[in-house]
Amino acid sequence: MKRRLALSLGALVAALSFSSCSSVDHGEVVAEVNGRQLSRDQLASLTEGKTDGAIVRSALTQWVRVVSLSDEVGDISTPEELLTEGNLVLAAMIPQVSAAPRAEFEKGLAGGPYLCLAAITLGTEVPAAQVMAELEAGLPFADAAVQYSTNQTLAQSGGVVYDSEGNSCLDSASFDIAFPQIRGVLADAGATVGQPVVVTDASGDLVLLLRAFDDLTLDEQRLITQNELGEALLAEAQRADISISPRMGEWNQEQAQVVPLGDG
Repeated sequence: MKRRLALSLGALVAALSFSSCSSVDHGEVVAEVNGRQLSRDQLASLTEGKTDGAIVRSALTQWVRVVSLSDEVGDISTPEELLTEGNLVLAAMIPQVSAAPRAEFEKGLAGGPYLCLAAITLGTEVPAAQVMAELEAGLPFADAAVQYSTNQTLAQSGGVVYDSEGNSCLDSASFDIAFPQIRGVLADAGATVGQPVVVTDASGDLVLLLRAFDDLTLDEQRLITQNELGEALLAEAQRADISISPRMGEWNQEQAQVVPLGDG
């Protein structure tokens, strides 16, 4: 489920489909969004010197999408800065739309649309009561997993449990397929979101946790808030004024990307 900027921007396609568009041809300016310009040299930096038309249009598209969504985007001169700024834009928007999806998510076993599991496997030398006491005293679950988990995979992930496809947050049906019987185990232990519980199986004690919204990564929070985030992105993008140099192509509103001139 690792969706870096490429996937983040893919989620913005619909949001940008209705933004206004014109052309700009100011010499070295290749694009302008809400008065902010991108020069030919800056675009060359974003493509790392590559001149293939598809690569150039892709980089230009990503820049337009990010800048369309915020007036506070910093300087973007490298692909890494584009990635960083794109994530910052999304991170700033998530708190604005997260109230309703957070409330639904934190229903957990009682109807939450997604479940995000963490676990610590304990050896015989460390009592579960000791670990629980430390967690209650404020030790972060991830730190406890690193310190106490006998399973190295869990220790390295800070206790985050992934399915076979690398997903750490799953919808209800997928969770039950990926982790058969775990829902019942959690329910029997009285697990609620954000509150660790101790369970015992043939291998010993385990501390299980349904992770809280605030403990999720940006990608995970983006998954939980995807519907509300999409609506907010659409509202922002509708106010954008996008101009593309005809030397680079044109902005296709339906596809929300820069395309060869004449394809828009």
